[in-house]
Amino acid sequence: MPLKKVALYQVEFENGRFAVLRINNLLTLQEGDIISRVNEVWSAGPDIIQLSPFEFLDQGESKRYFTEYER
Repeated sequence: MPLKKVALYQVEFENGRFAVLRINNLLTLQEGDIISRVNEVWSAGPDIIQLSPFEFLDQGESKRYFTEYER
């Protein structure tokens, strides 16, 4: 099975929670980009994105997870 490219992002949601997102697309997000969900479909602007499962975290825990993923 071929390897897929996966991008990691540490994001802050409007509710003040954080998460480390794994996006299974070649799409590149920039700081300040907005992602949204409508009817279980996630998008970044006009582009549909495929997120791996994630959990909401506080900021410190999110930073720790992101650092672990980078290794």
